[in-house]
Amino acid sequence: MWLAFDVVMFPWVLPRVFDDPLRDHYAAYPFAEGPGLLRSTADLTPDGRPRADARRVALDVGAESGFMLEGAVPASVSLRAHLPHRFELSGVVSLLSDVYEQPVERATMAMAHLTYRHAQTRRVEFRSGMGARLLLRDAPRAGVDFFYGIDGYFARRGVVRIYLHGGTLGSAGCGEARATIGAMVARYEIYAGYDHTAIFGRAHATLGGPVAGVRAWF
Repeated sequence: MWLAFDVVMFPWVLPRVFDDPLRDHYAAYPFAEGPGLLRSTADLTPDGRPRADARRVALDVGAESGFMLEGAVPASVSLRAHLPHRFELSGVVSLLSDVYEQPVERATMAMAHLTYRHAQTRRVEFRSGMGARLLLRDAPRAGVDFFYGIDGYFARRGVVRIYLHGGTLGSAGCGEARATIGAMVARYEIYAGYDHTAIFGRAHATLGGPVAGVRAWF
C-alpha cells in the first residue's frame, strides 16, 4: 500500500527535495537577470530587502499554430499570470479547423487553470493545479481538467516545457501531453514541439502533431 502511495506521489515528493525558497519577485523575462525566471538574492538591496522595482506579478502571452496529423490546423492564444506566493492563473483558447472536410469544419477548445508551484529552483519550476476544459462543436461539452507541468530554463537561453493534462469532457475522458523546446530572444520565447490530445469514451478521438509559436513576457 505504501509503495503504491509513494509511486503516485513521486512527481510531487521528489521535486520538493530540491526546492529553493526563492522570493516571489520576477524578472522582466526569463534570463533577464540571470538563470531562470525568479529573482535571486542578488536582486535584493544590501540590507536584504526587495528592490523598489521588484515585480510581484509577471505576465506572458503566447500565439501558436501547427498541423495535427488528423487534418486539424490549430490556432491558439494563451495567457499566464505569475502571481505572488507561487500561484498562477492561465488560460488558452484554440480554434481547430478540419482542412480535410469541405466546407472546412471548425471547433473551439478552451482551458483555464489555477496552479501552484510546489517546487522551484533557479532553473526548474514544477507546478500543478486544476481547472476547466470546454469544447464547442455542435453542442458545447465541458469538464474538469487536472494539470502537471515542468518548466526548465537551461543553457544560456534554452527553455523546455513539459505539460500533462487529465480530466473529463462531457461524459468522456480527456487527456493531453505536450513538450516544447525553445530559446529566448530578448523578451520573446520562440519554440516548437509536439502536442497530443485524446478524448476517450463511447467515441474515441485523437489530435496530435507538431506545433510552433512565440511567447512574449511583460
